[in-house]
Amino acid sequence: MIKRPEILQDWVTLMGEDGDELAQHTPFCINVTNANKVVVRWDIRKAEGADLYLQTSKILEKKHWRDTKTLTLSDSVVLTREVGVTTEFIENFLRWRVAGTASGWQLTFRIRVYAR
Repeated sequence: MIKRPEILQDWVTLMGEDGDELAQHTPFCINVTNANKVVVRWDIRKAEGADLYLQTSKILEKKHWRDTKTLTLSDSVVLTREVGVTTEFIENFLRWRVAGTASGWQLTFRIRVYAR
């Protein structure tokens, strides 16, 4: 395991309405092509009415991204969530996607990726 994580997303606060979706811009995704094992750590300070997804894609084109892991968020704060992912579930690139499930949703989080 690498000692220092790659930052998939540094601390950010996102807000929106029910049905709004936001996805990380492609230039900021992480390339895990050569990794045998990937561990993703989600740190969440505030979560209200949104779902957070980890997405993967073989190539950097919008239509190829698919959800691999979902962290469903409730109105309570989740401090840390760690998800172990192997190459069975991921392709070459990782990014996040948020989908609002309630009016006036808000989410403050960061995501770190450990790969080897």
